[in-house]
This record gives sequence, structure tokens and C-alpha cells, in this order.
Amino acid sequence: MGIALLGVYAGGVGAFSYFTLPNTYVNDYDQSFKPRSTLLAQEWQDFDIVAKGRNDKMISFNTKDINYEESVSKNASLDQNPFIWPLAFFNRDDFEIDYKVAYNKEKLDNVIESSQLMKDVTDPVDAKIFMGDEGKYVIKKETEGDKIAKKELKKTLIHFLTNHQEKVKLSDKDYVHPSVRYNDEDLNLAKNKANELASLDIKYALGKYKTYELTGTKLMKLFDWNGENFVVNKGKVEDYFTKMADETDTYGTVRKFNATGIGEIEVNPGLYGWKIDVEQSTDDFDEIVKADKSGTYEPSYADTALIRDKNNNDIGNTYIEVDLSRQYMRYYQDGELLMETYIVSGNTGMGSATNVGVGKILEKVTNTYLKGENYDGSPYKTPVAYWMPIGWDGEGIHDSDWRWSYGGDIYYYDGSHGCINTPPGNVPVIFNNVQIGTPVVVYESSTSNSPAMSY
Repeated sequence: MGIALLGVYAGGVGAFSYFTLPNTYVNDYDQSFKPRSTLLAQEWQDFDIVAKGRNDKMISFNTKDINYEESVSKNASLDQNPFIWPLAFFNRDDFEIDYKVAYNKEKLDNVIESSQLMKDVTDPVDAKIFMGDEGKYVIKKETEGDKIAKKELKKTLIHFLTNHQEKVKLSDKDYVHPSVRYNDEDLNLAKNKANELASLDIKYALGKYKTYELTGTKLMKLFDWNGENFVVNKGKVEDYFTKMADETDTYGTVRKFNATGIGEIEVNPGLYGWKIDVEQSTDDFDEIVKADKSGTYEPSYADTALIRDKNNNDIGNTYIEVDLSRQYMRYYQDGELLMETYIVSGNTGMGSATNVGVGKILEKVTNTYLKGENYDGSPYKTPVAYWMPIGWDGEGIHDSDWRWSYGGDIYYYDGSHGCINTPPGNVPVIFNNVQIGTPVVVYESSTSNSPAMSY
């Protein structure tokens, strides 16, 4: 038995005089049981290298494909004691050998580009949060992909070549990595914050028939994550209210109107109608979010109307109707004709025709003076008992006790400066019943003398 062991030992000494010992590493690669002469050879022969990567893809080429050459310093050595070979199984022996290498960089690039590694590449995808099936934000794990980091791969291949590693595997460092992973602290913080914020339910009610709701993913689209908190993206919120305004604003629109005794006509815009204040609504939204309070709100308005029905019409059945062609005014309240009368409108012969469009009662004033210039340039100051302006043009409804006749064609030659002159006995009916903001629909049923109302 002892003689046999001695024979094994002696055989090992002989073998390891020419081969490297177990646990021999050269330049951090395992070169155990390799001929020393090969590792230190001044002359060498071309060989193939096969490197396997992810998804069963590989790259293979011969050293001559890239004009590879190497040389070893004459002073390089693998100084090992073959007599201690049994101990080498338990102790790692590291060496650094300086290989001088040369190769054609362009050819190496071509080898890489034409390899399987560059075909059907799957890009890495960051882990991200998304709304799950149960209505809660969860994290979707990252996708590693198999996109090669070319600079790192080149270093790896040359390292394999200089160490004569013919069959190898690529490592993670040879690939492009996702920048955000499943266990990322900021990502998990964002998920928790998103679930808190997405639980808010913010509704905007535009009358009884139109509601916009913000909750869940729809709400979250209006925020950006800054690494610590979700912050309102003002531009996105402005876009949200701008879209709401485009869909619901009636201010500045041409309207269909059921004219008394005529039927449906089109009426010009005026200063009456709904108009969302996008900037203020955006600021209000920020405050609602800061308060962390679900609820039903209204957008802020730059201009308002009396009603908004299910078809987004805003005139309803309470309004003042003025037909300049017929020189006639009617006041409807809740669909009931409360007052009707002939009028005298703006003097068309002097270029003061009353403007057409949908205005509104801006205010109600008693015992005041109307001031301006006559057609000859002289000033006037006329007392009236009731004054109700209806537009930005300075026009309004008022009593006119200096007139003894109304209607007909008086407005052609003896009309007003643009106001709607009304018999003194009829004005109080309007004044005492009309609500500020009531629409005043001014149109021409059969003439075309009047300009459009300002808005």
C-alpha cells in the first residue's frame, strides 16, 4: 500500500514538473493542469473561441479572423514546486502574466456585429409601477434583456483570448442592465405614494348632467414623480381643463334659438355663456390635492350662464328676446311670457344700430343718467328711472319717457344711440323680476343692419 502511494506521489511530481498544479490561476482564470510551455510559449498557434451568452446565443470565431497575435515577456514564469502537488488541492496559487496582444479592431467589431449576440435583441426594461387588476398600483419586475454592452464585451473577449479560454460564458457585465430594479427603494416609495394619491376621487360637476371624474390612473396621469413625491404637472392639468373647456364652454358660440313666431334661428355670440377659467381651475386643483380630500367640485369660471341643460344649452326658458327687425321685445320667465312690448333700437341711419348676439343683464340701476355724445358732437346727459346694461358695447334696456311712439320703422331715422328704448310702463316689469345674468337674445329676423355684439 505504501509503495503504491509512493508511486502515485512520484508520478505526480513528474507530471507537475511540466503541467501547472491544481488551483493554479493566471490572470484570475483557472489554468490548472495546463502545460506550462503553452502558457509561457513565445510562439503559439491560432485557436477557436466560443463564448455563450443569454438566451442560447453565442459568438464564435478563430483568432486569425481578427488578426490576433500575442507575445509573452521572456521574464514571465510559473514558478511552482511539483513536490508539494498534494497540498495544491487545498491552496490557490495566483499568477499575473503580462501578455502583449495585437488585433484588428475593425475585424473584431465585424465579428461581434455578425454574431448571434446582435440578432433579435431584447432591450432591458426598467421595473415600473402600474395599476394592477385589483385597482392597486403594483411593481412590474424589470426585464434583463440580452442587449450587449459592446465596450465591455470587447474587453471580455480579449481577456479570454490572452488566457486561451476557448469555451467560455459571458457574464452580466457584458450586458446592458435595467437602471431601475424591482427592489429599488425609490420605486417602492413611488408605488406606496401612488396608491395613496390614486385613492382620491375628485369629481367636477358642470350642472346636473355633466360630470368629469378623476381617480386611479386617470388622476395619476396629471402628476410627475420627483424621486420623493408626486407633484402636480401644471401643463397636464391645464391641458385637462382646456379639453374640458373645449367640450363644455358656450361663451363665444353661435346658438340655435327658438324665436317667437318664427322658429329655430341662429344667434350670434355675445358676452353670455359658460367659460372655464383654466388657469384658476389649475391652481384650485393643486389646492384640492394638497388637502387630500375627495369630493365633488366645480371648475372656476371666467364667465357664467344661468343654466346648463343635458344638451349643454344655456339659455333655457328664462330670457329676454329682442327682435330688431320687428322692433319687439319679450320677457319670458320659466317659460311664461311676463311682458311684451314694442321698442325703439339703435338709429341705423346714423350708424348706431343695436348689436346682435346673446348678451345678459349685467346690473340693475335706478334713477341714473346716461351720458354720451350726440351725432353733432354735443354731449348729452339723459335721466332714466331704470337702467339694465346688456353688453360691453354700452348698450342696455331703459325707460324712455321722451318718446310717445314705439315700433315700426322709427329706428331707421329716430333711433337711439344703440340702447333699447322701452315704454316707461313696461320697464318695471322686467326690472323688478329679472335676475342679474339673465340672457338677452338680440337678433334680426328679416333685416341685416346690425353688427355683432362684442364678447
